[in-house]
Amino acid sequence: GDEPGLGSLVGLRYLDGGVSWSVGIVRRINGAGNGHHHLGIELLSRGVIRVALGVVLPDGTLDEDGESAVDALLLPSASDRSAGRLTTHVAFRPDAFDPRVSYALKLFGMEYLLLPKVILEQTDEYVIAEYRLLLRAGE
Repeated sequence: GDEPGLGSLVGLRYLDGGVSWSVGIVRRINGAGNGHHHLGIELLSRGVIRVALGVVLPDGTLDEDGESAVDALLLPSASDRSAGRLTTHVAFRPDAFDPRVSYALKLFGMEYLLLPKVILEQTDEYVIAEYRLLLRAGE
């Protein structure tokens, strides 16, 4: 079925009527009987934004070919201590991820450059990487 296994990326929404989704990874599964399970989930993000990332070419220009845009999930930090951090996490499908590529992101009227730092998690289903986030200068 569609039951999450260890390491599965899952979406969470609080029962108190919250409108935004959170993202987590299943870290523990305990059987509770009657076909029910208790899941231990590491919360990665309090909110998620689907984004199309533009590929930045080695010369620093943006690849204008719409075919090269990468569909991904921007994962704002789940930590209250993240305010002012210059990094962000991004989730990709494994076939869409290239650890050497920098990306351009347009979000809320601003343009950002995402520079790859480190792969945080990698499975057959997803890759989560950390990027340095820089405000992109106008062209």
